[in-house]
Amino acid sequence: YGELRKTPEISHRIKALSDTHKIYKLAESILEKEGKTTNNVRRVENEEYCLTQKGKTISIFKKSTKEIIYQATDERENGGRIKMVTFKMNQRDKAEIRDAQYLGIFQKVKEKSRGLEL
Repeated sequence: YGELRKTPEISHRIKALSDTHKIYKLAESILEKEGKTTNNVRRVENEEYCLTQKGKTISIFKKSTKEIIYQATDERENGGRIKMVTFKMNQRDKAEIRDAQYLGIFQKVKEKSRGLEL
């Protein structure tokens, strides 16, 4: 089993699954803390990204390109897994979402847009 994990294809799949779970949890945390719900869709955005959650599906849009860069559905309640639909995030995107969760970047942008400088 150890040798199998060393193949590039298997290593890539393991990394993709790990990233999918990490990004889902980070986005879910940001949405829970700062998201506003309208018409059964929870949403939060900053200058670069828009995060949405409808049911168990979380999507991240890159505002500059209007492209979905991440979309996954949590199917664990039914014995499944977090199912990745779209994963087009680069290292910078992943770092921005990670930092946003820990630094409250989405909240800071919201306050700044109301004329309050933090």
